[in-house]
Order: sequence, then structure tokens, then C-alpha cells
Amino acid sequence: MDKNDKNPFMTICFLYIGAVVTQRIGSYITSLLSDNVVMHKLGENLTGLVYVLVVISLWKLWSRIEWFSMRGITRGYLFILPAAYIAVNIGDLYPHTELNLYLGFSSRLATGFLEELLCRGMVLALLIDYYQKKGETRYLLKSALISSVLFGIAHFANVIEHPDSVGAITGQVVYATFIGVGFAAVYLQTRSLFPLILIHFAIDFVSFLTKSPGAADAKTFMDTLPAIVICLPLLIYGMILLNKKQQTKIESSYMLESGTA
Repeated sequence: MDKNDKNPFMTICFLYIGAVVTQRIGSYITSLLSDNVVMHKLGENLTGLVYVLVVISLWKLWSRIEWFSMRGITRGYLFILPAAYIAVNIGDLYPHTELNLYLGFSSRLATGFLEELLCRGMVLALLIDYYQKKGETRYLLKSALISSVLFGIAHFANVIEHPDSVGAITGQVVYATFIGVGFAAVYLQTRSLFPLILIHFAIDFVSFLTKSPGAADAKTFMDTLPAIVICLPLLIYGMILLNKKQQTKIESSYMLESGTA
């Protein structure tokens, strides 16, 4: 069945719900084996990643994922702003145990692959196919915005673990959406997902290095306001990279490489 010939939103909901459910199962199973919260996170992210890899294989979507292209080199400067967010999390190092460093590294690497493959590799591709076939003139921007909003909304799943932090999670939804737009735009411009996976991993891992595993999370929306303001440039950046003129350039580059221009 060609999933691009119908409205993709039920499919996307299935993707996100499946990812959340498998992650919770992974976290629960790991919690039965260990009291280490870093281990729980690794179990959560690894099971989510396995789920995504299985879906990509079953739906034969590997050919739609562009890991790296020459545009990733010639337009490599576009990665500078997303990569700059690694520095935002730099601070005093927390004295993690050697085991937790390995676990944290593996967990954050799994997160980078999981979220980028799911949100940019799969959901974005489904939306682009759908809106392009509908004849939407700004289908790249629309797909990037919607996929990023859905990426942000998916973070409401964190309410399961933190029911007393709805305000903070709402803020997380907002800044995750901003990040999503910026990352989606850079992916479409460079056709190179792997650098974004590494940037995503680095941002998360640096944050892990400077934070105690048991540290209290933000509780209110106002607690997340600095993160929202800091991430706002990524939203603006993404919209600039996907304006009408840039969309024409992106389309032209695809046609040139496919030999249809």
C-alpha cells in the first residue's frame, strides 16, 4: 500500500503512539532490572530506536532517508546555527560514574538517531509527499512546520512520568517545535541527516554531562521561558531557509541531480 496517496495524519499518529508505547515498555523492563535511572533512559531510547528501524524496514523507507550528500559539504555552513546550541548547555561537569558516562553516551546517541529518523526521516517525508501531490505551493515550509508541531506535541507524553509538570512540558513542546523547524529546514537544504543526528546527540549529551541524574526538572511554563527565547532563532532560521525563493532552489537542485532538468 502506498501511504503517500492518502491523508498521512493517522499514519503519523500511529508512528508517534507506537514510539511512545515502545519507549515506555523499554523503560519499564529496564526498571525491573536496575535502579539506575540512566539505565532506564537507555532502555527507553533503545527500544524506541528499534521500533523506528523496524517500521522503516517494513515500509521500505530507507531510500527516502538522505544520510549525507554533497550539499552537506557545499552548504555545510547551514549547520553552524544548530551546532551552536551545543554551547548553550555547557556548564560545570557533574561527577558521573564511569558506567553512567557510557550509559548516558549510548542513550543520547540512540535519542539522536531515534528522533531525527522519526521526525525528519519519516514524518517530514510523508507530509512532503502528501502536500506536494495536493498541489500546495509552499509544501516544504508547510511540511516542516506541521512535522515540527507534531514533534513538539509528542513531548506531552512526558506528562506520564511528570504529571505535576504540565506547564514545563508545555514550554518544552514550544521550544521543541522551534528546534524542529530549524532542523527540518537544514535537512531539506543540505539533504544530510547524519550531521543533524550528531548535533542532536551532542546537545543532549552535553546537557547530561552537566546535570545530576536525579536533579529536579522544570515545573512551570515560566521555568522554560529562557529555553523558548533561546530556541526562537531556530524557528526564524528555518522559515528563512524555506521561503519561496529558497524552495525553488531546493526543487531545482533535486531536478538537476535526478537528470530531469
